[in-house]
Amino acid sequence: AYDQLRKEGRRPEVPLQAVPEPQAPHSMEERLALGTQLQEALATLSPAFRAVVVLVDGEGLSYAEAGQALSIERGTVASRLNRARALLRQQLQSTEDDR
Repeated sequence: AYDQLRKEGRRPEVPLQAVPEPQAPHSMEERLALGTQLQEALATLSPAFRAVVVLVDGEGLSYAEAGQALSIERGTVASRLNRARALLRQQLQSTEDDR
């Protein structure tokens, strides 16, 4: 019972219908602009964060493979990737807000 109360207190549940679908860029110009924004946002990351994003999200390596390539633990890859994605999301949202 206590576990359920703690769970409910942490994160409110949002029905899937309430979450808007992300809009993919439709035109070539939008895709190019998004690619440029992503490159600029990646450039703002530290080399450690950028490396895990490129290896996992860009090259498709598993966390274990990326960790092996970078000589770091799988958990370190996961935490750096989580932080890097949050920073990228923040950077891209602020870029979107500026437009």
